[in-house]
Amino acid sequence: MRITNSNECFDINLYRTVNEHEPERIFDSFHPSYTYTVIDENETIAGYKNPSIQLDFRANDMKPQLGISFDQQVDLKKISPDLNQIDLSPELFREYLPETIDEAAGPAPADWKPPGERQSSFSLHGKQYEIWKSSMTDPEARRIWTNMRLLVILFIEGATVHGLDDEDTLDRWSLYLMYDVTPHSQKDLSPYTLAGFSTSYRAWVFPTFEIARATKQLPSPAASTNGDVAKYTPPRLTQDPETLLFTDKLDLLQTPSRERISQFLILPPYQGKLLGSRLYDHIFRDLAAKPFIYEIPVEGPSEEFDAMRDYCDITYLRTLPAFQELSVASNIPPESLRKDSPIPRDQILGNGKDLEELRRETKIVSRQFYRMVELHLLSTIPPNNRSRSRITRKAKSSNENDRRYYFWRLALKQRIYIQNADALDQMEDTADRVEKLESAVDSQQEEFEERLEGLEKRQSLAADDAAVSVSGARAKRKRAVVLEDDEGDEWEDMDEESEGGTKRRRPLCLPNMTDRQINLTVLISGNGSNLQALIDACASGALPNTRITNVISNRKAAYGLERASKASIPTTYHNLVPYKKQHPDSIDTARQQYDADLAKIILDSNPRPDLIVCAGWMHIVTPSFLTPISAANIKIINLHPALPGEFSGAGAIERAWKAGREDGLKRTGVMIHEVIAEVDAGEAIVTQEVELREGESLDELEERIHRVEHGLIVEGTRRVLEKIAGK
Repeated sequence: MRITNSNECFDINLYRTVNEHEPERIFDSFHPSYTYTVIDENETIAGYKNPSIQLDFRANDMKPQLGISFDQQVDLKKISPDLNQIDLSPELFREYLPETIDEAAGPAPADWKPPGERQSSFSLHGKQYEIWKSSMTDPEARRIWTNMRLLVILFIEGATVHGLDDEDTLDRWSLYLMYDVTPHSQKDLSPYTLAGFSTSYRAWVFPTFEIARATKQLPSPAASTNGDVAKYTPPRLTQDPETLLFTDKLDLLQTPSRERISQFLILPPYQGKLLGSRLYDHIFRDLAAKPFIYEIPVEGPSEEFDAMRDYCDITYLRTLPAFQELSVASNIPPESLRKDSPIPRDQILGNGKDLEELRRETKIVSRQFYRMVELHLLSTIPPNNRSRSRITRKAKSSNENDRRYYFWRLALKQRIYIQNADALDQMEDTADRVEKLESAVDSQQEEFEERLEGLEKRQSLAADDAAVSVSGARAKRKRAVVLEDDEGDEWEDMDEESEGGTKRRRPLCLPNMTDRQINLTVLISGNGSNLQALIDACASGALPNTRITNVISNRKAAYGLERASKASIPTTYHNLVPYKKQHPDSIDTARQQYDADLAKIILDSNPRPDLIVCAGWMHIVTPSFLTPISAANIKIINLHPALPGEFSGAGAIERAWKAGREDGLKRTGVMIHEVIAEVDAGEAIVTQEVELREGESLDELEERIHRVEHGLIVEGTRRVLEKIAGK
């Protein structure tokens, strides 16, 4: 059977049409990073000989042209009725492309301009660039977005383009376009070539007094003359005396808001030239200049974006006099360092400054701002003093810089603990907990050291105007947290605020552990409704003395991760795509290595699970996973929406529904079974039949089966746990 990597046979380019018949490609073709959303979750094309996908975009307005070809097609259904074969045709991309995609667009006239207003122009590396901004209410901006939105899916992992087609919210969306406008030889053609783009979305925030003052909606309270707490009486709205209706006009787009930087992409031919930093800086400063915007979060930033944002934010903050004046305290009163006292983080890092007030002025979200404070203050400590071996005497050290490093580390330790308190609290051994925290601090410091080194290189490159990619800017980010951090959340830091808008602080402490419980690891790939059933069962006592200690997903956008986060359950993201890139010629090798690493993640977790539950886990595990898990005496169970021996593999509900319509099948069902190497063939633990009703739609059957699943997965888990507990 022929299998082709769908990323490798997919070529993308930009073109100009010199005349009506000669589209001219501008760059060497480049490949997408991710095709699992539009082609196949395994990023493969099966059953086609020499498949080729060519997607070209007109350089100025991204009008697409799609070409698909292959030498031969094999009908996979003749090999096995269980094999799924994609329809390699333009219909595969219909959801993400405009209706007309068959022919190249004609030449763009020389006087063509992007929609909206030109906000910036600059020269870099011998080329000229412009940045334009438009509201999504502009029809031309929407056309360009519709033309190119497929690029978001192909290059931003876990991204979505939904939400930008809602007519009621278009006025909240903005589109930033960065163009290369360097003149070219065809003077009668438009010089505009798209280099990158981003969207932003405005969301209203409840205007507490603090937020209202920060967004200039209210003045600061007047100083009190008698020592009482200053009060502010807001002005009353005016009313029509006859109708009693308010006569004041309120522009909702200028009320206190957060504006989220969303789909952000520099096209591959323009990457490695510091253009991403230019675009991010421009967007941030444009939004920060608006007084009604309270904060500027980022939606689901990637590791590469995180690094770029760190460089941009620290560079910006270092231009502010108040930030320049920050320093790490070298002396802290002994009473503030008692073991039963909260770590005086603000006193250590602020050293007399109001950090939260400075954060509100910069409009950087809380977690990112305090990371930048830590990064900057680390740079003020001499490198020779940044070692754990030098702080054995802690606050009593005679060396001022050793004390400063000890205090800096203490403040960092508190932030990391707050973010991972639930995971740390579940660790039974106090010594292990402390060492895990120390290791996380070491990892965060190592990342900061890399950022400082990268910052020096970027500044040198910018000064020399050299078109060289920054070494380390795309280095894989080392996680400074015990488990997955919260950067994948759609909204950063929003759960870290109290009603008054100030960040809640928990003192660093190491509470006593409870008696040993049964520990579960749950594997998911999607919505996580069955995970939610297990979460609820643990909370209600339906699964007594049981806790979920880790949720692992192979898809970053899986909503089940959000469910776990809301329940304070640690999460881990483990995706197959990097392994397929490492082994492009052998999907089997990639899967085996992926499974071996998955087993290692689980076996290295603390505490280890007593049971692994596959609850909508859309990945067939191999012996590379099963063998080490079995050797560790850990059981694995799976939910499958069919009865034993029936409809194994994917699409079980739909196949049962079709069998009911075409073959007269009267019932299907759900089972919880042990996991073995053969797909859905392990011994059944519990089953439940589901009637196939005449005239019922597939959606209706799926809904009924899912309701059965939610109860059965709890019952199957309970039965296995009873055996584990020896009942």
